[in-house]
This record gives sequence, structure tokens and C-alpha cells, in this order.
Amino acid sequence: MSKSITGNLFLRNVGSYELTRVSLIWNARKPSLKPDAIVQAKDVSDVQAAVHFAKANNLKVSIRGRGHHASAPSMRNDGILIDISMLNSIDVDSANKTASVEAAALGGNITQVLSEHDLAFPIGHCPTVPLSGFLLGGGLGWNSGAWGVACSNVTAVDVVTADGDLIHADATHNTDYYWAARGGGAGFFGIAVRYNIRLYSLPTHIHQRSISYPIESASMVSRWLDEATSELPAKVEISAFLQQSETDSGERRHVLSITATAFAHSKEEARDCLAPFDKAPPSKLGPASDTETSFTALSSLPSSGGAMPAGLPRSAEDAFFTDSAPSKYIEKICKWAQKSPSPQSLILLAFRPGPIPDREKEDMIYSMTASTFVAVYSVWSESKHDAENIRWGRQTVAAMKEHTSGYYVNESDITLSEERHKQSFSAVNWQRLQTLIRKHDPDGRFHYFPATTV
Repeated sequence: MSKSITGNLFLRNVGSYELTRVSLIWNARKPSLKPDAIVQAKDVSDVQAAVHFAKANNLKVSIRGRGHHASAPSMRNDGILIDISMLNSIDVDSANKTASVEAAALGGNITQVLSEHDLAFPIGHCPTVPLSGFLLGGGLGWNSGAWGVACSNVTAVDVVTADGDLIHADATHNTDYYWAARGGGAGFFGIAVRYNIRLYSLPTHIHQRSISYPIESASMVSRWLDEATSELPAKVEISAFLQQSETDSGERRHVLSITATAFAHSKEEARDCLAPFDKAPPSKLGPASDTETSFTALSSLPSSGGAMPAGLPRSAEDAFFTDSAPSKYIEKICKWAQKSPSPQSLILLAFRPGPIPDREKEDMIYSMTASTFVAVYSVWSESKHDAENIRWGRQTVAAMKEHTSGYYVNESDITLSEERHKQSFSAVNWQRLQTLIRKHDPDGRFHYFPATTV
């Protein structure tokens, strides 16, 4: 295989293999599983060559974009891991508001390039998230309420198949691949190497309003949230964080912090969009703050408004969708937030994460969403605390079962059970995915669910 690729090849337990292997996962809590070989593809031809070799030698294949999923689905025992992180070119057609982007291009870089053309795309909330897994899993990005879940803006995708062929898939060509690439996650039966995406006019006036409350006020605040989340227009993104903050005296306390972000094209429009926020209950911790920002600055934040603090090496995450009103579950989840064994951990409530897809008509597998997306982020520093922090996150999500309508493959703990995979899609879409996997990958060339436990 070394003669057929121009990128880098690392063989198991030879040379810098182990250093490379552990570097492929951003989480310092590394999986122990080891592929037989790692191919760092320089171009699409390298990807094809690696798949051809795997087919000829009856080896499994896993794919790594940037290794951002906390469950590390790319790291498997045996077979070939194809790292596509060098596939990151970005080509913009500003006249038609479209772009052709290689799969591993980072969201922050995409935003920077698009801003030069006064255009935007609903990239992930962390700038180091690439398109690859983000779009494959659906993509709850910036301003998804107005622009839609990111994968709904994919107009075509280039795919390397299980036979190593390069195909182009869209609404009229290779439609099985087009359907599955838009939300199939680790169930996709190919390697997405390039996306054609629909773009939007860059919002010129982005205003944020934030307010924090003592966590003891959550019940009262949730009743206002019931109303506000239905009144705010789609172009306003509203999120709440249950986390710990430090007082002026150095003490730590649990707080409920709420931020609304309006994506507008004038100051007046932004102000009108945030008008329902004027009725927010007063807080003992101080008045709401207002900030003007830009899409480029917003998309350059090291961690989406507070999630996953930088510099803390170990993490785990789990997440679910709920259609329950905030007032129905806020007290319960606040109690779990206060049980966190690490002061760096937090819980995100993202209200109205995107339009509900028409599960009967949409030509994409993405089919599981709800009025609120809830993510539990466990973040800690030392390996000796792994078990208790992982347990807290899983127990928190399990405790919310009565309010759970489904799961999000990009951020839920997909290592737990096959039921978790099924409940990330509508029943009909899950069954269709299984049929298409058997059709397009009859030899089981690719690794699928379940992902490895780390």
C-alpha cells in the first residue's frame, strides 16, 4: 500500500504509530483500540487506494475527519483507519451562494473564507469542528433555527464507496448515498470526501443578550422560558447553561445562564428580535448584558458559549432531545447539575435547535429532533476521576428518560446500546439505513454502529 499513496502510512507498533494514533483523538481520554494501519490521506486518490487495499486483503475500514466525537467512533481494533484531515480545501461560488468544500475543512476556517464574500453557513458552535462528521450526524449549527440543520443545506456529496470508487451523489444521482450522507452518522456506507453546500447572506448585525440566575431560581425562570422560546423568532438562537461560576470572593456557585443571539441585518431588526427577552425575570446576580458581535467572531469562540472549556484534557458527553416544556424538567436536571463531581462540567439546553424535518418527504436520513436539545458535558483533569465523571453524565441522561424523545448521533454516547442508535432516527429511516448498508456494503467493509467504548 505504501507505493500507492502519497500521504503517510503508519503500521501498528512500528515507528511513530502510537504517537500518531493517540494524536488522532482530541480527547485526552484515549481509546485503547488499535487499527492495523493508519493512512493519512493527502488527497482523494489516497482514500481510494486505501479502500482498494482493504478490499483486496479483506480488512475493515474506519474513517477519521478530525476526531472530535467524544466516543471516538473512528478508533477500532484491526483494519485500516483512514485519516482525511488533510482534505480541507474551500471553493466559493459567491454568485450562486454555494461552496464546494472538502470534508475535513474546519468550521472556523470556512466562516473566515465565506465572510470575505459576505456569506455564511450554519457551522458547528466550536470552530475546530470539521464538516465531515458534523454534516454526517446532522449538524446543529449557528442559526439553525432560520437556516435549518446543516445537513439540509448539502446539495451534493462526493463519496468513496466500499469498492473504492469515487461517485457524485445528489437529489437525482446516487440518491441512496445522498440520503444517507445527510444525517447517517456512523451508519454511513461510504467515505464523504467533499460537500457542495448552500450558503446564506452574512448577518450584518448580531446581538446577544445574556443573564445569569442562581440555580435556585431555575423553576421560576423556566416558566418564563416556556413562553419566550415560543415567542422569539426563528433567527434568534437561545441557550441555557447549568454550570458553576466563581464569585468575587472566590467561592463557586451553581448558576443558570441564558443567552439569546439574534442574527439580523440591522440594529432595529436585532432589537425587535430580542424584544421577548425584555420580559425576562430580574436576577439577584445582576441585570442582563447586551453585546454586539460578528459572525466571524462568534464562530471563533474556543468553545460554544461555554461548553467544553479549553485546557481541560478529559471529557465525556451524552445528549438527548426533548419536547417537554422547560418547566416540566428544569428542577430535576438542575439537581443533577449540582451532583457533578467536577466544577468544570456543565449542561447545555439548546432551545429550538432547528426546524422539525418532514419525516415523510425529506430526502435525508436526519429525522430525530425536538423542541430542545440537551447535552451533558463531563469535563475533568485527572484519569483517576474517569469513572465518577462518566457515571455522572450517563446517570443524568438516564434520569431524564421520561422526557426523552430521541438522541443526536453527533453528541450522544453511542457506545451504550443498539437501542441508542435506533432512537437517533425515525423507525422507518433506521430500517431503510440497514437495508442500504447491506445493499451498498455487502462485505461489511466499513465499521458501523456500535462505536467503540473508551
